[in-house]
Amino acid sequence: MTLVEIFQSQGCSSCPPANSNVIELMNNYPSILVLTYEVTYWDYLGWKDVFGNKEFDRRQRDYAGVLGNESVFTPQVIVNGRADGVGNTFKDLNKIVSQGVMAAANEDTVRVDTESNAILVSGGDADEIADVHLVRYMPNPPDVDIRRGENAGRCLPHRNVVVDIRKIGEWRGGSTVFNIGDEKQEGIERAVLVQKGRGGAVIGVARLE
Repeated sequence: MTLVEIFQSQGCSSCPPANSNVIELMNNYPSILVLTYEVTYWDYLGWKDVFGNKEFDRRQRDYAGVLGNESVFTPQVIVNGRADGVGNTFKDLNKIVSQGVMAAANEDTVRVDTESNAILVSGGDADEIADVHLVRYMPNPPDVDIRRGENAGRCLPHRNVVVDIRKIGEWRGGSTVFNIGDEKQEGIERAVLVQKGRGGAVIGVARLE
């Protein structure tokens, strides 16, 4: 499965085109998991993002350090933790996805098998160490009427908006079972990411039923 993460803000006028492109990508390719992170550092422009979370600001800064970006920006699309760009056109978005998929194909990945409240991570390099994260997200949150700021007067759709992401363990090669310890809630979907440290490559991803 390919992971596409988009970092955006309801207060950023450059974000709606990339958001629309990513939503269309998600609708057309079920093998792609899209996760939307709403950041907070544009809130001062006049509109406080209703889904914003400072933890997502930090996650984006972690990526910036590893990917070699001098600063964070929105919109930013990151594929498999390996390739990034703006994604405001389909040509640009497809290029980012292709780069992220190709990079993942040339590196070790792991298999993630899901059960009711546990996952099995297996395969990969025996010497690797990676963080295992549980992500909770809203697949179909309500559209948001923006009343102030750069997007004032627009009604913006959202899909797969991340509620929170937390580390549930560390994988150190071989086959390891991780208990999720989290019950599914109505209106909330869950996914598991296996990632090589903060801002590192994503080597495993799976949706939880």
